[in-house]
Amino acid sequence: GKQLWSGSLDRSATDLFAMQDEIAQSVADALHLALNPQESQQLAEHQTGSLSAYDAYLKGRSDLALRSPDSLRSAADHFREATRLDPGFALAWGSLAEAIFLSATYGLDTANWPELAREARAAAGEAQALDPDSGEPWLAQAFVAMGDNQFGDGTAWPQAHLVTLLSKAVELSPNNPVALKALSNFLEAPEEQLSLLQRAALIDPRSPIIRQNIGAIYMNLDDPESALRHFREAIAIEPSFSLAYMSIIEMYRVQGELDQAARWARAMFEAMTGDHRSYFEYSTALSQLGVWDEFARLMDRSSRVPESADPDWWRLTHRRAGVLYGLATRDCGRIVESIRQFRNPVEENGTPFPDVTKMTGGEPALVARAFCEWIENRPQVGVHLLEAGIPNLSEARTNNMLTWEIRTNVVYGALLRAIGRSDDAQLALTDFLEQTAEAEVGSDDGVGFGRFYALAVLGETDAALDELEYVIESGYTNDWWMLNLLALDPEYARLMEDPRFLAIMSSLEARIQTMRESYLANPELPEGFK
Repeated sequence: GKQLWSGSLDRSATDLFAMQDEIAQSVADALHLALNPQESQQLAEHQTGSLSAYDAYLKGRSDLALRSPDSLRSAADHFREATRLDPGFALAWGSLAEAIFLSATYGLDTANWPELAREARAAAGEAQALDPDSGEPWLAQAFVAMGDNQFGDGTAWPQAHLVTLLSKAVELSPNNPVALKALSNFLEAPEEQLSLLQRAALIDPRSPIIRQNIGAIYMNLDDPESALRHFREAIAIEPSFSLAYMSIIEMYRVQGELDQAARWARAMFEAMTGDHRSYFEYSTALSQLGVWDEFARLMDRSSRVPESADPDWWRLTHRRAGVLYGLATRDCGRIVESIRQFRNPVEENGTPFPDVTKMTGGEPALVARAFCEWIENRPQVGVHLLEAGIPNLSEARTNNMLTWEIRTNVVYGALLRAIGRSDDAQLALTDFLEQTAEAEVGSDDGVGFGRFYALAVLGETDAALDELEYVIESGYTNDWWMLNLLALDPEYARLMEDPRFLAIMSSLEARIQTMRESYLANPELPEGFK
């Protein structure tokens, strides 16, 4: 707690590197450190002699920490500029590989990984050739390998290879917080993960992503109070750090506190109106509470793309909101209008939705459209749309972007029975149940609701209600309003008259009503809570 050294330096900005050397040596002297020759050399080492390249590099590292699509694009451009100004700048080459990987991870050009990987692999190779004795090039190699696995079939590199690369990075650069954070992701014990992350946070206390990761570990350790503290610290460091907001929202959803999730989603939207993810979270939170008036106002407010937003993602999220609102209000005209965004401009064989599974959000939009055909008493058209637009209908889909609990195979099975193809309907529904038998039914993807739907449509009333009770007892109440949507199916309609179902729904709706009233009474976070 005592001041050991301070100094005043009056130098030109062009003498920045010399100033750094002087400060480092002065601090070492003040601490009475006995440095060996290798340590003394490290103290005086500079990765680049170009102040402009160094400036670009620092801007790139700053942008990289924000983890938003725009900041990741900007980070990659800064690192490209740094390597252009100084082709021998190993740290900039390694950081470029990292930025390219994170850009893909956060949803930018994910399908284009093979092309992105070529640049990332070349950048990592340059870093390795220029500075093989530091940890950063090994870290860059690890990021490229992670991308090969994440955006390939997951088998490009064994996990042991990634751990070897990251362990080498930590061994050679033990004070690199990014390497410590990356290695923590591959440790199995939460306590070991937490130890590495806390070490990284000491080295880089201004890193929002490290704070967010620590919060996530505390969530896994069932300590939401500590988790919330670290998520809030990440937002305090960077008020536009969307990942921390999303973590808080998810935490409250898992706990079944939908009113708190909605407050944080609203705060996120107000803080980041140029980010489509804030629109996604806010609209989702309102739908889960059934606050449809505010939902409609949000859509009106968001009909124009903010200047700072990614226009394609923003429009896609806006169309998603329209589909969701159309489902809630049974307004098929709105659904049809909203999903025009998902249509492939190239119509093959007269089919308006050629293989929609290759389009972001395409499949669930198609399911909503097929559901509307059923509402309009045209189930055959709905079956045709699904069969033409989704080549692999036999695969169970347990988590999709727009329809959540109205799972593709469940709607498909119900439509098949509506047109008299009972055997095919049985097969589609039983396939879904078999493929989701080991799923975590209380998880946020709501597969439990999907299983409830399938069992209900199959006429297995007791099993369906057992599933429904278990899911709700597990804390999952998201999108409860969709539980009545399949009333068009006669078996499901009969289940809706069962006293046990009515009791479950009455209790659930009362719980949702309490949270909705709590949110409407005070939709804002308490002042200063962020």
